[in-house]
Amino acid sequence: MRIKHGLLVMIVALSLSLCAQRYVEQRRVEQNLIMTDPENKATLESGFLALGGFRGLLVDILWLRAIRLQDSSRYYELKLLCDLIQRLQPSFVQTHAFLAFNQSYNLAFRSSSPEDKWYWITSGLATLEKGLERNRHHYSLWFELGMQYADRLSDIKIDSCRTLRQNELPNIDEIPEAERASVFLKRNWTPGHARENEHARWAAYYFYQAMQATGDPLPLRSERMFGHCL
Repeated sequence: MRIKHGLLVMIVALSLSLCAQRYVEQRRVEQNLIMTDPENKATLESGFLALGGFRGLLVDILWLRAIRLQDSSRYYELKLLCDLIQRLQPSFVQTHAFLAFNQSYNLAFRSSSPEDKWYWITSGLATLEKGLERNRHHYSLWFELGMQYADRLSDIKIDSCRTLRQNELPNIDEIPEAERASVFLKRNWTPGHARENEHARWAAYYFYQAMQATGDPLPLRSERMFGHCL
């Protein structure tokens, strides 16, 4: 009798699990949280599917590990760990911002040459752009991009990379609207056409996009930064 009761419980649990999984997969499609990169899709999707409900738990564990690495200034290990979290949970916007800051500020600060610094700065920008592929309607990544352009690329903090900023930053007027969310991710533009204040123009554009997006608990902050850039 106990065996029959146990089997019945297992069947009910399995049925509920399948229903929940079907609902989750439907929501992933609706929210554009599916993998579309043909090079990585098959491998990553099959691997993540095997994790099932443990994927969220794994991300939580890795995130706690990432915070410890940040506290101990182990930035290169942190980058590798955040890359993995990005693949496991592309809709986790905090990871994109966390990794971008680590690249643009921490790793760039540790670099010895202007070329290396500029590499890490633009890698941080590309990381935020990568996050926008899955979270385009969320204000935070637009705002973070604006802050990177307004602060990290400012005259005060650009330091030895000022010439590179002038030579490598694209002219915003030459980039179609549809491509302004993937400037350094795709690099479909000709460098060398930037104006002296091009970084401020880009910052204003991204702050404006943040104002149009949803979820911002402090909308006046984006408006104030937008006005400051103008």
